Amino acid sequence: MMPIIDAHLHFSKGEGFDQIAKEAGHENIPQNLLEWFDKLHIVGAVAMGSSKNRPPHEVYCSSLDLCGPLDFNNYNQPPQIGYCAGIESNDLNMHNLPHAVEEMEFHLQHDHCLGIKLYPGYNFHYVSDAIYEPFYDLARRYHVPVAVHMGDPSSPQAILKYAHPLSLDEAAVRHPDITFVMCHFGAPWVTDAAEVVYKNPNVYTDLSGLAAGQFCARDFMADYAHFAGSIMGALQYMGCYQKVLYGSDWPLVNLKSNIDLIAALVPQKYHQDVFCNNALSVYTRLQKYVNL
Repeated sequence: MMPIIDAHLHFSKGEGFDQIAKEAGHENIPQNLLEWFDKLHIVGAVAMGSSKNRPPHEVYCSSLDLCGPLDFNNYNQPPQIGYCAGIESNDLNMHNLPHAVEEMEFHLQHDHCLGIKLYPGYNFHYVSDAIYEPFYDLARRYHVPVAVHMGDPSSPQAILKYAHPLSLDEAAVRHPDITFVMCHFGAPWVTDAAEVVYKNPNVYTDLSGLAAGQFCARDFMADYAHFAGSIMGALQYMGCYQKVLYGSDWPLVNLKSNIDLIAALVPQKYHQDVFCNNALSVYTRLQKYVNL
């Protein structure tokens, strides 16, 4: 069985996650997730710190909390799950920015912190905004990628212009020595997303969040034929499957359903790269915790 790296999930007690997981055929608890990891040979994962659900001890950045508050001295999360620390940039200003940068650096000093996560659609800052420059400096110094939520947000209060994939182009050009991961392939703007990835050597994408719930992949391909065709066409246009990472967005989707769907969207000859190799090349710190 092919080993899989899930390059985008949420290991969190986020609002509504318990019910969403139930609808997807899972339980939003560590034991259930790890059981599915064993069944599906998911050997490692990247959890995204949410900008909306920060525990009290994490003032400006967020990580993972499904196993309780993160303990760096005695890492209390599953060892094969690292995380990108999420930034709540709406709370930042010139007075508290140094504190927030210090907090982010504290995360990055620990190897289970694999990168930085931005949520521009929710936080109303373009990724090229000066507020992010100190965090880009940290990404450069610690050699970690910056993952960015791009595409459709889950909240009607979000503002789409900040989450459009074209907005990532400027940040990528200004920071050619930083690796960016465009989350969710910028859906529904997958053609624009493909161009940004194709144009910029330092931009990758993950295929998380393209579907939700529990479903049959074959039915999805038929029922959403136009959307599925757009994704496949955009990937073919991009022509570089070495820059594409598998991701689920768990607990929003059934893991088996999602794996089957991505396997149908990506040509089989690229499965090993998309489902495993590419994530280890981008989130390099995860390599030491993955048993292949």
